Amino acid sequence: MHINKNKIELSEQKYKEIYGKTLRGGELKQFHPDFDELSGDVYSKESYFLGKKAYIDVLTNEKQEHVLHLRIKRILNNFLENRKNPIKLYKKLYAGESYTFNLLDI
Repeated sequence: MHINKNKIELSEQKYKEIYGKTLRGGELKQFHPDFDELSGDVYSKESYFLGKKAYIDVLTNEKQEHVLHLRIKRILNNFLENRKNPIKLYKKLYAGESYTFNLLDI
């Protein structure tokens, strides 16, 4: 789930009000970010969603460090990360262009 940073507290309050449970945490059925690539106040400044298990985020933090967080189900992350320009690839896929992955390149 992606949510605007300035709406997180309100969402937590409403969730607690409606369900009587804590929204954010590390337990089962709790929301927790999986942006482990950077430390600090991490957020996604650019994202492309191709489906439930296919997306890319350009992550940044208060130090203006940047890193990619990407997934395509059944395609290894290191294969995606080694593409010349993963953002360009996701933009093309988002626009409906096809791309043939040669898994022997891994």
